[in-house]
Amino acid sequence: MSESDIYRRSRVALTELYPTLTDAQLALPVSETPAWTVRDVLGHVVGGPEDHVRGDNADAPSEAWTARHVARLSGEPVSAVLAIWDEIGPRMEALIAEDPRRWTFSPHDVWCHEHDVRATLDLPRREDEEAIRYSASAVWFVRARCQKAELPVPEVVVGDEIVLAGTGGPTVRFPDLHEVGRVIFGRRSEAQI
Repeated sequence: MSESDIYRRSRVALTELYPTLTDAQLALPVSETPAWTVRDVLGHVVGGPEDHVRGDNADAPSEAWTARHVARLSGEPVSAVLAIWDEIGPRMEALIAEDPRRWTFSPHDVWCHEHDVRATLDLPRREDEEAIRYSASAVWFVRARCQKAELPVPEVVVGDEIVLAGTGGPTVRFPDLHEVGRVIFGRRSEAQI
């Protein structure tokens, strides 16, 4: 499965979910991104790609860049924001397909935010083995960060599978790859970990 397919699957899942939400659900704060509501997350997952497609990446992915596109779309009806995503989503997917290395963060980002919303709404996670494996694959960045900071690299284990071989660090066990992906992208508190 390609990175653009992973992006598309989360885009489609969110596009199907958002029209079913009530105003109260849209107003819920998202614990993984506490400054945002469920509605704000939609502004981000649509506004970021809209900026990418337009080439407005001068200060991406800064907080100011993110705040601009969330604010820009916050006053629009959900249906209008989803219509924008219907139009620019395939163009973003083409960018990802053309240069997956440059856009590697985009599939991770939309997958993470999809599950932020699902967790906030107490909905089950979307079981998509390829997307879960892709997001969990970012565990390799842990090695680079640890080595750069001259810290021992932890061993990351899921069941009997070593997903990151450690070098002198602790062994960290996870129940499944979904949780690895959620932790790697900061979606779990220290206590949850």
